[in-house]
Amino acid sequence: MLDHQTMSFEHYLNNEKGSPKYEFSTGQLHPLAEVDDVYFAVRMNLAFLLNEHFSKQDGEVHVGETKLYTEATDTCLYPDILVSCGAAQQHQLYKTQANVVVEVVNNANRGYKLGHKLPCYRRANIAEILIVNAETPGVEYLCREADHWRLWDIAADAELSLPKVGFKCAVAEIYQDVFE
Repeated sequence: MLDHQTMSFEHYLNNEKGSPKYEFSTGQLHPLAEVDDVYFAVRMNLAFLLNEHFSKQDGEVHVGETKLYTEATDTCLYPDILVSCGAAQQHQLYKTQANVVVEVVNNANRGYKLGHKLPCYRRANIAEILIVNAETPGVEYLCREADHWRLWDIAADAELSLPKVGFKCAVAEIYQDVFE
């Protein structure tokens, strides 16, 4: 059983079993929030599109249950979707590299995801980050360019492109059957 005291990353890994899941950040634990039907549908629609794309390439799509450890920030987080291509991962219990990370945000989790998780991802070795809105159609796309990040707001009627991994889809596909 995990409690809310400070602990090492190794202790966290050895003791995180079952539900609820916790994220680890510099010795502190943060419980994962419950997801609603809209959040789940948006996440699964995008995961399906990504999985379809990467099933034909050298890439793996992980949805919600895969931890990403970032040594630079001493955090172990559960991205909503994690895409890893190429290099083999060094550890069975968590990933240390990701090409793309996706977070689905709503009013209940926006502060934590944008205020805590996003800065951790930006310090990690990640090429592209998507922030997908679960309340109104729209996506924020962040792309690492040398020593800085660029941000684009992608409208509901536009195409989403992840050029570093060769993925494209209409933003409307992410929200298919969600707000009808």
